[in-house]
Amino acid sequence: MIELIWGILNFALIFYLFYILLYSVKLIKEKFGIFASFIFVFGIMSLASSENKENDSKEFPLEKKINSEINKISSFKIIRIDKQISTSKNLFIYFKNINGSIAPVKYSSTYDGFVSGKYWDVSDINLTKVQNNTYRYKVDGTLKWRIFGLELYSQPKYYFGTVNF
Repeated sequence: MIELIWGILNFALIFYLFYILLYSVKLIKEKFGIFASFIFVFGIMSLASSENKENDSKEFPLEKKINSEINKISSFKIIRIDKQISTSKNLFIYFKNINGSIAPVKYSSTYDGFVSGKYWDVSDINLTKVQNNTYRYKVDGTLKWRIFGLELYSQPKYYFGTVNF
């Protein structure tokens, strides 16, 4: 519920900022002219665009060697590791089938839904074989709470469980 309220707050603040910018453009146009208002708008747009885009998900490959026959991904499994009202965190496990035995190849985690003002930064994903075709997973990461791109709070998160293929 807090994540939903945080997203709505971010959404409302962005609209209020948009209103202030439009009002500022109107005042600049009246005071300095249309050319100055265009310069102001392009300046704000260039400041608002980020140079360093963050990835939504990180991949953790298990095998470094590339062998076209062995590394073919047979399929993948999606595990919902956290479900909130408006968001969910997922674990994707890509695996291959070698002579009836399942072997994970790589895995990644995503953050979906109404994620306004939040960023899921995965630091580690670990898979441990428990039995044949059964694995235990552990996902470590940080949920970063932001307003206008400024990080106000970071919350460490740990998820674990088992998956059967």
